[in-house]
Amino acid sequence: MNPAVDPGARRRGLTKLALVAVLLLTIVVLALLSIHEYFEVEEVDLPDVVGLDLANAMRTLRLARFEVSTYPESVVGAGPNEVTSQSPLPGTVTRRGKHISLGVNTPPEVAPIPQLVGLGEAEATQTAATLNLSLIEVGYAYSDQLIDRIITQEPEAGAAIEGVQGLTLVVSRGPEPPLASVPDLIGIELEEALNRLRVLGFRQIDAFPSSLSSDRPGVVTQQLPESGVAVPVSTLITLSYTLPSHLVVPIPDLKGASLQRAQSLLRMAGLKLGRVSFTQTDESPTGVIAFEPVGYTLSGSPVTLVVNSSEAGAFLLTPIDTTMRQPATTESPSPSRTNGRVVPFTFDPHQVGITREFNLRLVIVDNGGERTVLDRRVEPGQTVSTAITIFGDAQLQTFIDNQLYQAWSP
Repeated sequence: MNPAVDPGARRRGLTKLALVAVLLLTIVVLALLSIHEYFEVEEVDLPDVVGLDLANAMRTLRLARFEVSTYPESVVGAGPNEVTSQSPLPGTVTRRGKHISLGVNTPPEVAPIPQLVGLGEAEATQTAATLNLSLIEVGYAYSDQLIDRIITQEPEAGAAIEGVQGLTLVVSRGPEPPLASVPDLIGIELEEALNRLRVLGFRQIDAFPSSLSSDRPGVVTQQLPESGVAVPVSTLITLSYTLPSHLVVPIPDLKGASLQRAQSLLRMAGLKLGRVSFTQTDESPTGVIAFEPVGYTLSGSPVTLVVNSSEAGAFLLTPIDTTMRQPATTESPSPSRTNGRVVPFTFDPHQVGITREFNLRLVIVDNGGERTVLDRRVEPGQTVSTAITIFGDAQLQTFIDNQLYQAWSP
């Protein structure tokens, strides 16, 4: 027989069990609430703080429980320390606690002038623009630095921008060409004058007839630059010389003529088409706008043209028979490829104002057909010199970045 159970002890045991159950339930409820609060973050519309000063903008965002970082900007018309941009944009639905970036206007006068020496011209210009600094003057000078690099700046780097109206930059044109003294060529035979200039390193030489002579034809009568002047060997030397009076022919008036019409007029006059340069200007009519020489010249001499056209690359100066473009076989050389002659070719980009990298292509049209003899990329400031073989009457065409630049007959 079991002993009797004390009713008081039994009630106390039940009370303890109830208290333990309530405590466990409370812990479970609190844990569930914590988990819900942890995984569910409130989303709100991001306040618009653009236009506020930085202190007020940061106070507004931090009260809304956002993290804030800043970066400098330079905005014309904005006040110092004014918020000029924010990311994400105002009104974006964003979770509290998210990182917000603010652009803050930093007046140029509080920043130093940057180091521009050594940068390329385009990069230096862009850097100055970000600080609202205009370029007062950009000059160019020879130097040992690469072409297009900034070699000096005024004011210098590190100076305060406050009160500075703009910058003065000097851009490198690359190493200076060697100098040579121009000799006295007056009264000398033209061929001898040309040889003297070439020996000194001059390669850009133009010779034009200026008068007639029955006793001393072919003699230099004028020269530019004058003798005794030291100039870079890349300088253009211009010579005027006399013509024999019994061998001259009048040069037809070519102004306004199309390129094909000008070529026909020259052939009828017993002259040849020389170098052709193209330009594009709305101020002049299309067609030939200039030619040299003018007046009289020797029969068979070349005449250079300047042609105004919006489609310079579309000109083909001499119709080419496609049947002549087939290469000669090694077993039986074509008669058109016999009696070839070698002529020099030099292209100096400094003389035509090209300071960038470009593609140079040289095409020959002669008795051997049409062919490309040079096609290469040219570095800034690099001069291209080579020798080419032509057969019979020839026309050379120079293309820059696939655009016809000039054509001439050597």
